[in-house]
Amino acid sequence: DLGQDNILRVYDKSREEDDENQKDTALSTIQGNTIADQLTAISPSFDQRHVLTSAVIQLRNELAVWDGLTGKRVRRLMNLTVFPNPIRMFTATRAVGFIYDQEIPHYKVFNFAEGKIERNLDGKACKRMNAFGFIDQRRMISFSRGRRFVKVWDVDSGKVLEVVKFKEKQRFEDLLISNNGKTAVCSLASQMTEHRDKELRLTVIDTTSFSSKNLLYKGEQLSLFNARISDDGNYLVSLVQYSQPLLWNLQTGQLIQKLFDPDAYETASTVAISGASMTAITGTGDQKIKIWRDRKST
Repeated sequence: DLGQDNILRVYDKSREEDDENQKDTALSTIQGNTIADQLTAISPSFDQRHVLTSAVIQLRNELAVWDGLTGKRVRRLMNLTVFPNPIRMFTATRAVGFIYDQEIPHYKVFNFAEGKIERNLDGKACKRMNAFGFIDQRRMISFSRGRRFVKVWDVDSGKVLEVVKFKEKQRFEDLLISNNGKTAVCSLASQMTEHRDKELRLTVIDTTSFSSKNLLYKGEQLSLFNARISDDGNYLVSLVQYSQPLLWNLQTGQLIQKLFDPDAYETASTVAISGASMTAITGTGDQKIKIWRDRKST
């Protein structure tokens, strides 16, 4: 099952008995009520081998790191009084988590090797809790509280290192950052918001110089819904109207190619991109997979 969080989960149907297998379910009893252990969130780690899980185990909050190849748990934090969601790792032992607080939403730095919370990052976090990522093992990028600026924090000190300002009235809604941390893409449009503007851009930020450029597509509101950025940060595939994939060159800001046949009313809901092989993949609405190379599809 591939969930909306883009995590692939594998289930063994042969082990299921009715709705749940009691052998796989740990139960706790409190005040006469029986409560099952719960896995509340799962996310990939920085190295794409490990996964990070949030869970309630025997009525206690727990964060754990698992080796996806061996299936073994390698690190764990227990009895937490705060529950980060989401939480993302930027090294093999450290992570940043969003802490929801009605008055002061913020980010905390967690250390799994030492089993502790290191510090808070300065200032309030924006309410788009998934909109953060890492430039490298020291710097984190997200939006300002009002979502009109982009901020960079030093996770070792908690201090703000950089504020990238934009002279726009609209607020940013979503953020995507390449695996090498060199390119960030910000959107003004999302499925959660409605805008009167017929055209809304994507903003591309070079995190080495903090210069920026805009991606524009006539008559359309560009969003990052199911968009993918290449590991090297050079290319982006975005979905216009949430169903028509476009391939962009993020170094020039130019549209390279439409990855669909408009005459055939072709749509796509999932995409992937590799800068190293110059290959894009689209999953079409008629349950086919198309592989695009050098402006040609096969």
